[in-house]
Amino acid sequence: MADRQVVCITTQGLKIDCRCITHIGRWGDVGRITREEGIRRIVSKSDTFWVKDPVDGRRAVVRVAHRGRTKYLRTEATDTERDNLLKLPEC
Repeated sequence: MADRQVVCITTQGLKIDCRCITHIGRWGDVGRITREEGIRRIVSKSDTFWVKDPVDGRRAVVRVAHRGRTKYLRTEATDTERDNLLKLPEC
């Protein structure tokens, strides 16, 4: 299982919630992967993804979430919003 830091995102439409994320960019890899590919890798346990809090360096694990029939990526709940996927720069 590979452990990968997410350092950027690509979004479509308004940045209202994590459902607008279409791609994630990974540290140490060239390029980015689609939301669907990230979901597949998390569900199959072939990769883990995480976001680094820019202030204290803590990790927030990226999880698969559901709203209705829509699956999307979001960070695990922490006591801060600094590690939120939507806070990352566009890639």
